[in-house]
Amino acid sequence: MGNKRTSRGSLRVPLCAYTARAESDISFRKGDRMEVLSDAEPDWWRVLHLTSRREGLVPANFVAEESSVECEEERIRSLPCTGKAVSET
Repeated sequence: MGNKRTSRGSLRVPLCAYTARAESDISFRKGDRMEVLSDAEPDWWRVLHLTSRREGLVPANFVAEESSVECEEERIRSLPCTGKAVSET
């Protein structure tokens, strides 16, 4: 999971759900979108949750850059599988 230094204003997407454990944390679901406000602490980033508009801390290793390979791999794993092979013609 992505724990790279980022710049203020970049968008992150959770790779899994998280339930807040402290008043300063925010809960989120897999696939929510968040804007990074501060990455001063390497393990916990201050973000703005773009749906709830809440500001708080999230574990940095639970989120990935919105357009990152990690995020795309997680999205692909979540797609329904029909079990049918697709042939190229």
